[in-house]
Amino acid sequence: MKRVPKVKIVHDWRNGWRWLSVQLMAISAAIQFGAGSLPPWLHDAVPALWWKTLSGTTLVCAIVARFIKQGLEQDTAPAQPDNGEPAQ
Repeated sequence: MKRVPKVKIVHDWRNGWRWLSVQLMAISAAIQFGAGSLPPWLHDAVPALWWKTLSGTTLVCAIVARFIKQGLEQDTAPAQPDNGEPAQ
């Protein structure tokens, strides 16, 4: 039986709100939840397919954005010093 690897959080998780992928997923969630909260006259003015397309497109962009280097390192551990010793 294979052992399940331990899930590790990224080193700079506190800066996660700055990542484009996280921001795009938040926008998508706002679209999905917010569309249901709109007044009926406004919600009905926009075709249902548009809400789905907008939300889906935002999520696809979030997936792509996750692979873009966004300044700070997003590794699971601090960088190792050049001398080969572990970081403290």
